[in-house]
Amino acid sequence: MCGDKNLTIENTLVPLKCFRINGINAHRICRENCWFQKFAKEGNNHTCPGCINDLPLTNIESTVPNKVIKKEVIDLT
Repeated sequence: MCGDKNLTIENTLVPLKCFRINGINAHRICRENCWFQKFAKEGNNHTCPGCINDLPLTNIESTVPNKVIKKEVIDLT
């Protein structure tokens, strides 16, 4: 969503409302540049920007082969 083409499951987070609607294909937000610097700031709108802008859902693979990934979902509401 930020235009970073190097997104992986390990370096992104998922808004909870988007995850509830779209499951594992929910929109992902990069941790470093977007989540903690823009999206999760107090007083900001925490609605999923991918849902608001009608962006295609994500399909990001893990960069760690055969690793069981725990989905990180954070609710800011």
